[in-house]
Amino acid sequence: GSESTDQDLRECYLKLGELHEDILDQPDVAAERFHQVLEMFPADSTASEGLDRIYRQEERWDDLVQLLERGLQEQPRNVKILVRLAELMFRRLDDPHQAVMRAEQALGIDTDNPKAIALLNTMFDEGQCREHVGLLLEERLRKAGEYERLALILTDRILHTDGLRSRQDLLGQLAAIRNEQLNDPDGAFALLLERVAIGADNSLAREDLVALAGENGRWEEAAALLSA
Repeated sequence: GSESTDQDLRECYLKLGELHEDILDQPDVAAERFHQVLEMFPADSTASEGLDRIYRQEERWDDLVQLLERGLQEQPRNVKILVRLAELMFRRLDDPHQAVMRAEQALGIDTDNPKAIALLNTMFDEGQCREHVGLLLEERLRKAGEYERLALILTDRILHTDGLRSRQDLLGQLAAIRNEQLNDPDGAFALLLERVAIGADNSLAREDLVALAGENGRWEEAAALLSA
């Protein structure tokens, strides 16, 4: 029947693909044969793996993205594919926005995926999509107790936040981390001074400053600002 004929064709194309790839060193022809298998059997893993291998070896990154996205249509919750797409978009195709989108999708399925988190950390360090990446990392860093890293991300958010109340809130969060988790009362005090300076009408900011000044014997500095 036609099904057995298709299976015979599949075997033939796969053998030809392997021949052209391994023996004849003709990767383009091999890719055509593997692609013919996928046209008949879209979920064929042997053909997909063959194309994946060739596209990587030949640095055909756009073709590899298309192959992976095709695989994602078959398995929309495949975290491994999503992470590979994110890495490809960032490292090979210079498309950080697509990279973040795919990494976010992966983390929506596997919230602690180490490869997705590592990629986002790299992107942050390289200054790519920092605001979006920082928001994705923030709660994970808090849960993991990685406060030095969290402080770095909050500092960056403060630099890029225009709203007065938002800045004050972030300064308060960062001061609490500096004081309570990082044992840096001087750093915390400086942040609280800034928080009051940019919005002296904020009673909570004033109360926090007074409390920390009392803990660290820095009444004079606090009083000078509060009476200004």
